[in-house]
Amino acid sequence: MEGDQWSGGRLVDLVCECSSATCMQGVTVSCDEYETVRAGSTWFLVAPGHEDLGIEGVVARHDQYVVVEKQGEAAAVAEETDPRE
Repeated sequence: MEGDQWSGGRLVDLVCECSSATCMQGVTVSCDEYETVRAGSTWFLVAPGHEDLGIEGVVARHDQYVVVEKQGEAAAVAEETDPRE
């Protein structure tokens, strides 16, 4: 989405950003929440229970999603492949 379509309190349905390549769990967040989380290359939104504490730490828990920060090798890959950078 571009421009003002991707801003504010508008809710969007996203796919969980957990480490499972086959996960298709939905996560609903506002555009502002998503932009705040993804402003950092190593922060991601995952469905509750999809945290992998071996490669990420929990930053915040919400009813609909969990914010995680990738660590170690996973963080390096996230930073190298971030399209926003």
